Amino acid sequence: MKRSRILMIEFNEDFTVGGSHQVLFDLATHLDPERFEPVCAFRQNNMFAQRLQSAGVEVHLFEEQRKKEVRLLHSSSWLQKMRGRLYALRWRLRFLRKHRIDLVLINNTPNFGLNTWLPLAHLLRLSCFANAMGEVFPVQGALNKKLFRSFDKVLAISQHMKRESLAAGIPERCIDVFPLSVDLEAFRSRLSKEPAAVREELGLSDEQVLAVMVGNIREWKGQHVVLQAISQLPEDVKKRLFVAFVGAVSKDDSDYNERLQQMVKEEGLAPYVTFLGSRRDVPDLFRAADFAIHASTTPEPFGLVVPEAMSVGTPVIGTTIGGPGEVITQTSGMTFDPSVPEQLTQCLQTLVRDQALRESLSRGAIQRAEEYDLPRYVEHMEQLYEQALR
Repeated sequence: MKRSRILMIEFNEDFTVGGSHQVLFDLATHLDPERFEPVCAFRQNNMFAQRLQSAGVEVHLFEEQRKKEVRLLHSSSWLQKMRGRLYALRWRLRFLRKHRIDLVLINNTPNFGLNTWLPLAHLLRLSCFANAMGEVFPVQGALNKKLFRSFDKVLAISQHMKRESLAAGIPERCIDVFPLSVDLEAFRSRLSKEPAAVREELGLSDEQVLAVMVGNIREWKGQHVVLQAISQLPEDVKKRLFVAFVGAVSKDDSDYNERLQQMVKEEGLAPYVTFLGSRRDVPDLFRAADFAIHASTTPEPFGLVVPEAMSVGTPVIGTTIGGPGEVITQTSGMTFDPSVPEQLTQCLQTLVRDQALRESLSRGAIQRAEEYDLPRYVEHMEQLYEQALR
């Protein structure tokens, strides 16, 4: 039986990796190999591209093509810009034909690939899906609006993303809502250090409460909100709490990172926080933590780190807005309004002081995580692919 070749395109190119990369990796490595053959494409080389290659998945890097395309499109010459557009369309068309693609999946948001991959898929009579896991914003022009309504499926990863997609002009008939999932078995299999060893590495005493926030250092991720909340804690609580920020800093976010460091200095928070940078031992850090924090100031499409933390028994303090507010329950964590740091301060104070509550929420977190296990998500995607391919 001929396997259907699914092209999965990741558009991120700021030299960081995140949840969209993890979702692409999990799906590509778990599709039924007798029915589907994933073909993964990245604009930049990254650790997930390497991991996919090691797993035997076909991977393509578009770095050189993108450099030439961007150089032409950013030219001050109208003629060069036209050459750039034609070049972009031509090499994509050749790629789709050469690699015998049956279905195209735009991995981040329907806005990406709207003027390139989507119309070319239509030209070749291929199905085209798009994940709504990044900002979906309205488009201008009659042609773009028509294209926006022509996706076979827009895969909204939360009710929040469905609302955002509808507001942007995507018809409800195109939208399928299904939450992202975590490969719980694989995530837990990465555990390699005992919590006590992690705490010792961080220099923590037995009396201290550890909180971990995982996410690239970006202003909308809300690291400054957490620092503000810590600064407002009573001294006795502040001395017991230690917060570890885990995440890479891109060149575009270096100014924000400097502001965070200045804030730590001005508020005297150095004894209570640390910035660990990008880490490969996130499961160990989560398991060693008494709770995790998610503080995005704009609605997070889903927040994959929330069920990841829960999967190892770590309750989460997260925002009421976006996807995390849909995942966190009263039995698995606490929520707050990110525009009111005082609410986060109260959550921190409550969990630092109440060990019994932390233990109860830990048990609830594990139960909640089971509802987001990966096989459910993969099976749902396979059904959608088969319907479109028929």
